[in-house]
Amino acid sequence: MQQPRINITVTHAKYGQPLIAVNSRTENEATRGVYDLFRMYPDVFPHIRYDYVRRAIFKTGGTVIVSDGKQLLGALIYKVYKRPHGLALQGDVLICQIVSRNQRQGIGSMMMGYLPTGVNLLTTVRESNTEARSFYEKHGFVSMKRTSWKGGTIPGLVYRKSRSYLSDCC
Repeated sequence: MQQPRINITVTHAKYGQPLIAVNSRTENEATRGVYDLFRMYPDVFPHIRYDYVRRAIFKTGGTVIVSDGKQLLGALIYKVYKRPHGLALQGDVLICQIVSRNQRQGIGSMMMGYLPTGVNLLTTVRESNTEARSFYEKHGFVSMKRTSWKGGTIPGLVYRKSRSYLSDCC
């Protein structure tokens, strides 16, 4: 049986314009598809907002979007730091969110391979999200410090992978 064709689209918004179109879809179609993927996991992404996803894809961040030609399989939203901030150096990458339609199928690892290389990778994870913590640790991330959200009621961890290169990512 022939393997389904996988389409990967990588965007990075610069000066308010995406560098490439997302699968030739309209902005609304692309945004809705990625937003709906995140909404499949309300326990993990309870506060994901449509306007945030749209901005991340088309205005301020970068995305890696994977589809099989029929449906979206995964999305990764990231941002590149323009100046030093906390643990991040200029040019470092913060993974904001990552989601795949069918977890544990290699889609998340595939998307990680399309992140900018030669920079530090950072992310934050809720302490209770053991699957995400295992995923990042498997990819060489190390917990650097504690953080929290919602006035300290949701404990989390800051993870970092130093000077990532494509060959040591996936």
